[in-house]
Amino acid sequence: SFFILGISLPVFASTKFFFWREDISLLKSVRILFDDGNYFLAIIILL
Repeated sequence: SFFILGISLPVFASTKFFFWREDISLLKSVRILFDDGNYFLAIIILL
């Protein structure tokens, strides 16, 4: 159960502006890599 929480909860927060913040989880970052065509990096992170 901790594994599921570990990959789905935010890993780090990205702040671009003072009023805008986005928390990124491991699963979301892998999905973003797949969407951008970085399949090799996404597979490495999944392993």
